[in-house]
Amino acid sequence: MTVDSFENGASFHIWGGFLPAVVPVGESMIFTQTGSYNFDSSDQPIHDLPASSAQPVVHVVVDSVSAFFTDTAQVLNTEGSDHLALTNQNESHIWREIGTFGGVPEPSSLVLLGLGGSALVARAWWRRRLAARS
Repeated sequence: MTVDSFENGASFHIWGGFLPAVVPVGESMIFTQTGSYNFDSSDQPIHDLPASSAQPVVHVVVDSVSAFFTDTAQVLNTEGSDHLALTNQNESHIWREIGTFGGVPEPSSLVLLGLGGSALVARAWWRRRLAARS
């Protein structure tokens, strides 16, 4: 498996020691870094906005048949920019398939959403209580 077509010409072929692999029907396989930062695809290259239009391509061979998948949503290159890393912010994204947008928020986002919603409900209750006393 190879991942290429990044703006700066980077190409990743780091999974040779793990392949070939058998993936049962209906299952999936996730490929990630095998060592410290050896698949940091968001850094290809590191630059601010405006975002790159480069769409990474994943090349695979399954049962001797070659196929490729274009990451049209730029999941692998963080939507074409690494502007968050330039300001020392968290550049990570939730897991999602390449070529897809959005997704389910990570658990910590759901907790924050729940806390924010609870605070709004408590505030509304408190305002009604104060209004009832007046």
